[in-house]
Amino acid sequence: MQSVTAEILRIINHPNFVQFIQGLISDSGPRFKSIVESSLTYIATKETIQKRIIQDFDDLQVVVNKFENCREVNDFDTSFDFEEFKTENSELETIKSYLKKLTDWESNVAKYIKHQHP
Repeated sequence: MQSVTAEILRIINHPNFVQFIQGLISDSGPRFKSIVESSLTYIATKETIQKRIIQDFDDLQVVVNKFENCREVNDFDTSFDFEEFKTENSELETIKSYLKKLTDWESNVAKYIKHQHP
């Protein structure tokens, strides 16, 4: 928008109007861009848009953080092969470690739900 407004000619410089106002008005006034950018409406609108963009990115980061906490669960879910697990892991300690991992994930989900919906 700034580059477009910087290129807009004032009426006194526009080729179609030069014949009517040549010599009557000088070109010493402000350019269109400076007129627009000094407008209180423009300043307020620009500030509102900038705040909205910043807030949207902050909100997005919160969502990213929530899903990042689920990455470990998702990676496990996509890579876990129960049949392979049965054949390779018959030791009690290995099974306990998997159960602890599942319990921890379940506990974290419960805490999250409680925090989100008290």
